[in-house]
Amino acid sequence: MAEVGNSTTEQGAPSLTMAPNFTFEELVADPYKNAISYLEKHNIMQIFQAMTASIIYQKPDNPLDFMIAEIGKMKKLKEANK
Repeated sequence: MAEVGNSTTEQGAPSLTMAPNFTFEELVADPYKNAISYLEKHNIMQIFQAMTASIIYQKPDNPLDFMIAEIGKMKKLKEANK
């Protein structure tokens, strides 16, 4: 990876100096890749898939309360497995 250094412009404003092989893509993180990485790291998609399947199967009268209770159960299970 190229080094980034600090310098100033002729007007005295700070600027970045970069090695010539630095690309724009290396400077800007891909938000989509960051989001997917986060979802995978925390198994978010699996959690929502399991919760959706439970809601469809059990058809609770109050889906929001059901989801809150399910999340509470997941949290307790996770804490017990630490």
